[in-house]
Parts: sequence; structure tokens; C-alpha cells
Amino acid sequence: MASSTTCFAGPGEPLEKHLSDVAECLTQNKITSLIARKLSRVFSVKEEEAFDIIVLAGLVHDVGKAHQSYRGTGNNGFFPRHEYYSTVFLERLIVKAFPSVAARISTICNLKENSIFTVLLASTAFHHYSSKDYTGSIERLGEFQPLCDGWRNAFRTWNPSSETGKKLREAALELAFEKLEASSCYNQLLSAINRQIKPRILYAASAVLGVLNECDAEVARRNRSKAEKNY
Repeated sequence: MASSTTCFAGPGEPLEKHLSDVAECLTQNKITSLIARKLSRVFSVKEEEAFDIIVLAGLVHDVGKAHQSYRGTGNNGFFPRHEYYSTVFLERLIVKAFPSVAARISTICNLKENSIFTVLLASTAFHHYSSKDYTGSIERLGEFQPLCDGWRNAFRTWNPSSETGKKLREAALELAFEKLEASSCYNQLLSAINRQIKPRILYAASAVLGVLNECDAEVARRNRSKAEKNY
């Protein structure tokens, strides 16, 4: 089991607070509701389910920053390739909550399935894509072994309204205590973006990434500014 060490999302910003605040920002953002309405029609799911999926993207996008390899560097804001570990966690989360998806997970990771889970994985894996160069850097980085415990509280405070969201929350709380084996899903996702992506996946993921990155930047700026002033 991980220690009680504090993990950080950036300088002076505990990871737990960052994840919770990004999820809250998404919950309150009017654009989230508009995107959820569109996703519900495109992927034939209930609107509240689509809404919960978008909020979940906020909860999982930086989970990888809890990985033990960032020991001693997190408060400096240096988390190379943390998206990989976040994707490992999310892939296992989806399969744990919905075991029947396991048979299709490779198709989802290759961005070939028109589903809400495909959009969720893409949004998590690519939330820093526009600011990073991934050329020639597709390799397996290993297992996800958390360094700290506190980030799990972000999932405890989440109150999803859909059955899908509730199953994912329950699975996240169980999965958060496990060491997760390495996965090829992230590599598949990176390879997939070099091919032609189905339009509905491309546009849906882009919409979710837009509001996710807006909340991510807003929360980081606010929390880290407060930390600097307190320091």
C-alpha cells in the first residue's frame, strides 16, 4: 500500500486538490453540459452519463503524477510522461467497472470504436499533446505504482448521477490501492493519431479536451498562485 506522502500536481499544489478542483470546475462549467448533450446524441448514451464521463476526465487526467518515479520532483512541477500512467490507471478502471469491455479494449485504444470510453481515454492521454513532441518516444514505461494515498480522496468526493459514473467511482476506489501492470494502450493511442481518426471520435475528444484544458489551466493558475503568496 502507498505511503501517506503528499503528491503534487505542481509547485505548492497537492494532487488531491488539483484533481478535485478540476472536476468541480468541469461540473460548474456551462460548456460541459453543452458538450454532454451533444455526446449523448452522438454515442447514444444518457446525458447524465456523458456529463459524468467528462467530469471523470478531470479526475483521472493527472492521476499519473502520483507515480513513485516522481518522488522528490513533484513539487517542482516536473512529471515527464505522466499521461502514460494516467492512461494505465484509466484503462484498468474501465475494465474493472465493465468487465465485458476487456474484449474490446484494444479496439478502443486504437480509436476505432465509436464509444464514450474511446473519447475518455483519448482525452486523458492527449491532454498535453499540443505542447509536447511525441515523435519517436513511444515506449512502455512500466507499471503504475502510486507513491501517495491522498489523491484517492478526489474520487471519494465525486458524486456521479449516472449508473455508469457510480460504477466507475466504485471501481476507482478499489483500484486505487493496487499496483497496475504496464499497458500498451497509451502506445496504441499515440500510434492511432498518426492515422485517420473517425470524425465523431476526433471532434468529441477535441471538445472534451477543450473544456478539460481550460479548467486544468484555470485551477493550476489559481492554486499555484495562492501557494506562492503563502510561501
